[in-house]
Amino acid sequence: MDALRKSIGVLIIIFLGIPILVGIIWTVGLTKAVVTPEFLSDLPREIIEKIPDMVDEVLEEVDREDLVDDPNGRAWVKAIVEADTSIKELLEKTGLLDWMENELSGSLKQMGEMLRGEIPARTIVLNLRPLKQALRHEAIKEYLVDLLENLPPCDDDQLEEWIEAAANPRDLEDLPACRPTDLESAAQAINFVQDHEIEDIPDEVNIFEHAPSFPKRVDLIQGVLSFTYLLFLIPAFFIVIASLIGGTTKSGFFRWMGISTLIGGILAFALSSLIKHAVPWAMGIAPEAHGITSFEKVMVGKAGDIGILVIEQLLSAVNSVAGVVCLIGIVLFALSYLLPSDTRPEQRTEPETQPPQQSIKETGSESTSTPTSTSPEEKDKPDSESETK
Repeated sequence: MDALRKSIGVLIIIFLGIPILVGIIWTVGLTKAVVTPEFLSDLPREIIEKIPDMVDEVLEEVDREDLVDDPNGRAWVKAIVEADTSIKELLEKTGLLDWMENELSGSLKQMGEMLRGEIPARTIVLNLRPLKQALRHEAIKEYLVDLLENLPPCDDDQLEEWIEAAANPRDLEDLPACRPTDLESAAQAINFVQDHEIEDIPDEVNIFEHAPSFPKRVDLIQGVLSFTYLLFLIPAFFIVIASLIGGTTKSGFFRWMGISTLIGGILAFALSSLIKHAVPWAMGIAPEAHGITSFEKVMVGKAGDIGILVIEQLLSAVNSVAGVVCLIGIVLFALSYLLPSDTRPEQRTEPETQPPQQSIKETGSESTSTPTSTSPEEKDKPDSESETK
């Protein structure tokens, strides 16, 4: 009977308790990571700060013949690397870096403050007009002309392509990597492409549209986290049921609870570690599987660094929740050894009641077998009674 009960408890824990517990740990961890101020404001600001340096690192890596197979693309990369102005300096001159650090991260910060109840709920709009103004900055034209100065002169066929590009806009890498004799035509083609692309950008973008009307001091983030914490009641229900079935004593009940909870936390932590190591490996083999160029491979690798930064932020929250669950499991497991071990009633009373029953029988038999002795005073009582009569 005990073996059957323990088998049922183990099946409930394996197929219901632990899988649901691991899923809830991940749900709570990811929710906690996404709605935190660090993820909404600090992480985008950190990514924005890394973008200029990342671009410069990409250019330094691809400035090698073994990475860029296309001669035209290699010439453009060489011109960008040899330019007097770096990409980071260009972003600072045009105000594009300032827009990303202030306008973009500021809007995300406002959204976090609104979700925490620090400011009233309202629609958050991202202003793209400074971005469009930065892209039209005169420094960009000067930079592109500086690139053309670093290129070799164009031949007749390449010059025709430049003239055609003035009427039919194309990407920069599709243009011939040469310096036209008439830089005015080249500037016209660049301005045409620049204006055509910028006009497609809207003036505003609603980041948080149709905001719900909730009071100012209502912490929506804490409310969402509290709701996710309540989800732990689901795996706790199955673990308690399994522990009641499998653990026949109080100490056994807490031992089953502690071991099941500890295993769930360890599995969630192990899955987090597996994903953390698998993502860089997948990013390494994905470009080779899709057969992209060496330049694109370097871009994917640098973009993967930003992706890993986001994933680490998410997984750190999952690991913190898994650590708390493991700690609870250890406490329950230790508590099982502090409780007195229970034994079955028949096993406890049988050795205590048997000896008294035997002693009672022995004393009873002795009383019936042995004659009662009378004292001399009792013998004299009848004589005295007869004398009085």
